[in-house]
Amino acid sequence: NAAIDAWVERVWPLMLRLCVPRFTRADFRELATDEARAAFIAREIKAFGDLQALWDGTAEFIAQLRPRLEKLETLLAQGPADTLDESDFRLFPALRSLTIVKDIAFGPNVRRYVADRAARCRVALFDGKAL
Repeated sequence: NAAIDAWVERVWPLMLRLCVPRFTRADFRELATDEARAAFIAREIKAFGDLQALWDGTAEFIAQLRPRLEKLETLLAQGPADTLDESDFRLFPALRSLTIVKDIAFGPNVRRYVADRAARCRVALFDGKAL
């Protein structure tokens, strides 16, 4: 779906600004040791810059994302398809990552899509780790 793919491409940089600082702070098994967390944080700082500045920009980033999520609501108005397609391999990871952002509010179509794809892929969302 070209419209979905274009949506993901436009939102991806903004999504990273919201998710990356949270992934470095969240409780993940892979980051259970101080050494693992420090190495991950160092890598993310090298790739994305000042993580605290990104964290501090949360309200602004969410405000920028809100109208884009509203646009996605219309793109997903027909509900999730019965089968996965290539667009799902771009859209679902982006939306799943956004579930780590505590103050993100998905509309009903996006929430239904995310829940459906998580169930089909048998992966947990990050709502329980949201920061």
